[in-house]
Amino acid sequence: MDLIDEGKNPACVDACLMRVLHFGDIEELRKEFGGSGDIVGLPDSHITQPSLLITPKPEAVTGKEKEVGR
Repeated sequence: MDLIDEGKNPACVDACLMRVLHFGDIEELRKEFGGSGDIVGLPDSHITQPSLLITPKPEAVTGKEKEVGR
């Protein structure tokens, strides 16, 4: 929280060697990167309201996501 309060990224984001972790407003991240919170094996995002976006492989996308063309 100290880093975030200073306007910096969380340490895990800056330490990610692959640069695949991003931090920020969930709606801004969704606009920039897309992704989904509805992944096979995870609870429905309408129930959990996750603050997490995942860019899944096609076989991991739920039927609901496939229907809306994501």
